[in-house]
Amino acid sequence: MNRQRGSETKDIIREMAFKMFLTKGYNSVSFEDIEERIRMSRGCIFYHYANKQMLFMDAIDYYLLKTERSCPQKELVKSQSLLEFIHCHINHIQEKINYYNQFLLSETAINFPHAYLSLLLQAGKYFPDFNRQMEDIFNQELRLWEKIIKRAQETREIDPHLNCSSIAKQFKYLSLGMLHTYRGKKVIDISVMESQYLFLYNMIKL
Repeated sequence: MNRQRGSETKDIIREMAFKMFLTKGYNSVSFEDIEERIRMSRGCIFYHYANKQMLFMDAIDYYLLKTERSCPQKELVKSQSLLEFIHCHINHIQEKINYYNQFLLSETAINFPHAYLSLLLQAGKYFPDFNRQMEDIFNQELRLWEKIIKRAQETREIDPHLNCSSIAKQFKYLSLGMLHTYRGKKVIDISVMESQYLFLYNMIKL
């Protein structure tokens, strides 16, 4: 019973910490801030986390890295065409946006793109090996795009003479560019992102 209660307490601390790190940034969050939010003692927090960096790393690993690794590859690979894959990919992006939005504290005006991109930069600074892990995730997703594009070329859905790797990078970089575009806006219009994917698709299809 005590072990289960301890696990639940750690979950509460980790979740609130992630909300605050995502919304306010690593340097603006203290153990005192977290105490006030969850109404637990400093000793209770220290029992689970020796310092703020350890708490930050655990929150990033649990909420951010696990989410970024969650690309439903089996579902996406089953797509019968590149066009179907694009629609599945857009839906997955929307699900990720919805997931992260639930952690943004309501009293601030910060939007998801700004919070997310800022958190990535902070994680790269305070989480050893974070950048390598994100690069691995990026390369894994890129290989998935290449696999789908190559199949689309074999079925002559798209131009078989185009460089598969270059096309995959164009699709992958598109979502990153859209994040930066919407950094100063209140919400991401996923329909605009989808239209850009379809524009690129229509340029290469036969």
